[in-house]
Amino acid sequence: MKALIVDDEVIIRNGLSQVIPWQELGFELLTPCQSAEEAMKMIAEEKPELVLTDIRMSGVDGLTLAGYIRECSPLTETIVYTGYDDFNYAQQAIRQGVSDYLLKTTRPDDIVRAALKARERIESRRMEQAEHAKREGSYRDQLLSRWLSGQLSVEESKHAAELLIHKTSLSSNASTAQDKGYYEVAELKVEGWGSKEESLLLFAVSNMLRDTIRCDVLRNHTRLIVVRYEASQSWVHEWERLIFMIEQQLKCKLFAGIGRATSLVEGVCHSAVGAAKATSYHIIAAKQRTMRIEEAEMRTGLPLLRHAEDEAGLIQQLKSGNASELRCWISNFVDRLTSHPQATPQSLQSYASSLFIGLQRWMERMAEDATDNVHESTWQMTMVGNAESMNREQWEREIYAALQHAMQRYIHLVSRTSQSVILKAKQYIREHADGTLTLKRVADFVHVHPHHLSERFKAETGMNYIEFVTMIRIERACELLQNTELMVSEIARIVGYEDVKYFAQLFKRYMKCTPSDYRLKA
Repeated sequence: MKALIVDDEVIIRNGLSQVIPWQELGFELLTPCQSAEEAMKMIAEEKPELVLTDIRMSGVDGLTLAGYIRECSPLTETIVYTGYDDFNYAQQAIRQGVSDYLLKTTRPDDIVRAALKARERIESRRMEQAEHAKREGSYRDQLLSRWLSGQLSVEESKHAAELLIHKTSLSSNASTAQDKGYYEVAELKVEGWGSKEESLLLFAVSNMLRDTIRCDVLRNHTRLIVVRYEASQSWVHEWERLIFMIEQQLKCKLFAGIGRATSLVEGVCHSAVGAAKATSYHIIAAKQRTMRIEEAEMRTGLPLLRHAEDEAGLIQQLKSGNASELRCWISNFVDRLTSHPQATPQSLQSYASSLFIGLQRWMERMAEDATDNVHESTWQMTMVGNAESMNREQWEREIYAALQHAMQRYIHLVSRTSQSVILKAKQYIREHADGTLTLKRVADFVHVHPHHLSERFKAETGMNYIEFVTMIRIERACELLQNTELMVSEIARIVGYEDVKYFAQLFKRYMKCTPSDYRLKA
């Protein structure tokens, strides 16, 4: 609290400043004033809670100053003192709203008691005002909430609009919104100060909004719902500028979903529904500051043209066992989906869920092929949360966590069934050892990554994949040389070699003779 001493005698000013322990009493003592005129300027600038003034001063007297305080700063406590015990002065002081009347002969203890009583009155008044504001704020919030949720009748909505608009901080033309019939609801996502400072940030943003535009603000968990009065259809760019200004001043990140401007008080609830829907597009419009419901409703959703390609790519990532590559794949995947011009939060969710269901089925097939243990084949894929309630980073983290879990599951299965995998791979190679056989085809058949299969094949068989395929092809060629009259060139093509000379070289390297010599010996 601030206190101000006003007296045209320097001795009195200094005495009251030094003798009374103002700081101990809870007051910050302002620089004393030597005239009422000087005090009026000081009061207008500093808004002191307590003024202690002499009555008789040159120029404007203390009683006139008290009258000025009553008109311009009615919450300020005024104590007057005089050297004359004049009942007429006391009567005038009471009429001017003076809190206490003292004589200059009064002891310092009496001045202290008067100051303490003044402080008690100030604190009591502040508590009453706070309680009143709290009750009024609670009532306003309840009324606003019911209006936004469509719980009010048309007449009740009109009454709510009239009451709320007239009590907004920028109320110089409070009837304008009702006269023009413009209302617009926006829902704001507010981020940037961390969870511990979230409430403080929401409070700061609310205050800036109320100080800048004619609106009411309602907190809804971690979001702010703003009802703007005097809204117009061309105001979207104003929202952009307003949000940019708040972001710069508070060092935070905002996104506003904006409902349709309406000319009907009963249409405010529909504007609120639109604002909530537009806000869910935050995951898609992360680089924007606003999304109007009109723009959101023009989007048709993601096409499924690349779904099979994405599923195949994801399976390859899981087979690789490389978490860093998986994270990079997910980042590119999410970026491609969210940047699609027709993307909607619902279609993002559907696309991802469909992809995960396909992955679940693949994992089930792999588990059935790899193990006879029923428990091993009943694993459930972890699904990601709702894209409508997340930002891009949160959604990407959830996808990564779910797919990393799937990758660990895959690695677990492969590590327990590596011998079975190699046996199946060898059998597949024997049955398909023609010119179209590739390491990738074999790896896809046994549900592992080609690199992993190559490593496991070498470890389990003692030879690499190419050596084993060559051996199987030469064995098959020997069978054909023994049991058929086919030409060597035909046999070469059957076992996978278009170049007969190359086939003959390989055959001689393995069998220590040419194909023709082998047939003769056989």
